[in-house]
Amino acid sequence: MGVLYLAWWLEIRNILADPIGWTAAVLLIPLLLTPLFGYLWSEMYVQWYNGRIPGHYCRTCGYDLTGNLSGTCPECGTGRIR
Repeated sequence: MGVLYLAWWLEIRNILADPIGWTAAVLLIPLLLTPLFGYLWSEMYVQWYNGRIPGHYCRTCGYDLTGNLSGTCPECGTGRIR
């Protein structure tokens, strides 16, 4: 771990010495991390939203499946029942 930290620190010092490298790092890092944060945020939202749907509703379309014994949703045809 210490070796990786040292290599990272030396690389940061090289980037700071070069103004073009510093500018590229400042612009490139947020551009690379934005899709990752967007994906993680959307996954967290889906998990939160699915936790709010009661067990007798279809996960795909939200159709009320009270009394349904077939295991498939008559509205959308999927079997995504909790």
